[in-house]
Amino acid sequence: MITNDILTQRIAALEVQVKAYAHSHLQILSGPAIRYELAQLSCGSDAPPCVDLLVFDWRKQNEWNSILGWDAANVPLSQAARVDYAGLDRRHARRVIDLRGQIGGDEIAIAVDAGDGRGLLRRLLRELIVMNAALTPIQRAKITQKTGGLIGGFCVAAVLVEGSHRPLADTKRALDMTGVLKSGRSTGIRATSGRSGTTICRMRASGTEGAL
Repeated sequence: MITNDILTQRIAALEVQVKAYAHSHLQILSGPAIRYELAQLSCGSDAPPCVDLLVFDWRKQNEWNSILGWDAANVPLSQAARVDYAGLDRRHARRVIDLRGQIGGDEIAIAVDAGDGRGLLRRLLRELIVMNAALTPIQRAKITQKTGGLIGGFCVAAVLVEGSHRPLADTKRALDMTGVLKSGRSTGIRATSGRSGTTICRMRASGTEGAL
């Protein structure tokens, strides 16, 4: 027989488990959690735009892992994902919406108030400059060697979608576009294949006409 005390304990344990699964090791939402949150933000086409989206792929994370070690390599990725972010338990002081999630292994999705996306992209790019300045010459030489000269520091393939009414659908489109942005030469080896440096683009939100 299941007593009320046992049931209460089980519910409490499940709540702890759900909370743990909701967040990734980067101190942002996990993949399932960010997908769920983005799905809740969908709004009608006749309503004001819900959010701006910034989706980026962190370039050559496997190679950074081998150079810096797994824990240390996740620090700059986490910093980039949380740039200008108030944290998991409270929203940015001037934003209604500020969701960050690790939608894939090294792929980050961010949703912020409509109109805030461009500024967030600029701050991300500035953060890359600061973090790259902190790399040692040896670290720069190693990543250059491992990637065949594709990157010499921390780089991203980033897509900005402004004024989205369908955040989850647009995030998926933007994620596909990061693959296009980082594609380039093919050497048969993942580490040395792709396009060099940081690449960025803007995409129109779902349901809008024309191309940027």
